[in-house]
Amino acid sequence: MRRTGYLLQEAWSSLRIHRTSVIISVLTLACTMTSFGIFALLYLNVKQFAGALQNEFQVVVYLAPDASSTTVTGLRRRLKGEPAVATLSYISKQQALEDFHRQFPQEASLLDGLGENPLPASFVVTLAPPFQSPQAVEAFVKRVQAFPGVDEVRYSQAWIDMLAVFVSYLELSALIIGGVLMVATMAIIANTVRLALYARKEEVEILRLIGATGSFIA
Repeated sequence: MRRTGYLLQEAWSSLRIHRTSVIISVLTLACTMTSFGIFALLYLNVKQFAGALQNEFQVVVYLAPDASSTTVTGLRRRLKGEPAVATLSYISKQQALEDFHRQFPQEASLLDGLGENPLPASFVVTLAPPFQSPQAVEAFVKRVQAFPGVDEVRYSQAWIDMLAVFVSYLELSALIIGGVLMVATMAIIANTVRLALYARKEEVEILRLIGATGSFIA
């Protein structure tokens, strides 16, 4: 109990004597930790945003004009059985025409003049997260293009490549900045300890001369 009181008294005395250096060290450490926290929060938010963009990425499977209802049903079954498929929705020729009229009302007369609906039916596929890399998307598209009843498969190759590069640079930046902040934090702590030991150098030497143990000095 007496030793604890002595240690507390010495700690308080050291804080009063070296309060300027202690305050600077504490503020520097606090700023470093705050910067680390802000960066971590920013990284997580950007990572989540990039993940949300990836989850909205879609592959459109256009059906051949002569695809029968049996072929369409079989294709739907095969697509649902694909591990890469998260969601699947069917867009009929009529629905595609209505969507075109709604999105491009000024050009709707162009299709009306053709008489027959030229827009193909399609399946809109949303890919599962493990299959959203450029390599996985390309492999999925190649498989689907070989399915019976498929006329064409479209997706934005440039967009997904750009997103993949962005995520890679984001992770690399997080690793570098996180490492720099960690090293800076360790350096500040080590420097604070070194200054504290240097400030107590004479006191430690006196305690050793009068026979104080190492644990007591520590």
